[in-house]
Amino acid sequence: MTAAADDGRTEQPSLEQLMAKIEQGPLGPLLRDEAAMERTICDLMARSEDATVREMGTQLRDGTVTWGQLGEVAAYRDALEDGARRASQIDLAELSEQLDQVNDQHQQPPETEPPEDDADDPDQLWQGFGRPLGER
Repeated sequence: MTAAADDGRTEQPSLEQLMAKIEQGPLGPLLRDEAAMERTICDLMARSEDATVREMGTQLRDGTVTWGQLGEVAAYRDALEDGARRASQIDLAELSEQLDQVNDQHQQPPETEPPEDDADDPDQLWQGFGRPLGER
C-alpha cells in the first residue's frame, strides 16, 4: 500500500501514463505533428484572457520571438513561471479520469440518423443546382 493510499489520497499517475492516454485520444495526431502542435499552442495563447500571454502567443505565432527568447523578457518570464506554478497544482488523478472519459467518447462511433429514402435521388442531392432560380 502506498503513502497516498494510506492517507486516503488518490495515487497520482505518472506523466508517462498521462501522455500515453493523450496520445491515444483525439489529440494524439496533433502531438505527433510538432508544427501543428506549436501553431495550436500559439493560437491558444494569442486568444488568452491574460494580456501578457496573449502578447506572447501573438509574437510567437508571428515569428517576432522564439520560445527561447521569451525568458529574456521579465514580464514573459513571470507569466511562464506563473503558468508552471499552476501546472504543478493540477490534480493528475482527476486529469487522468477526464482523459479516460474523452478517450471513451472519442472511441464510440457517432450516432447517425438513417439515410432518407430519397437520398440517392440526384435532384435531392443537388437540390436544384443548375436550375434557374425560379424553378428551385
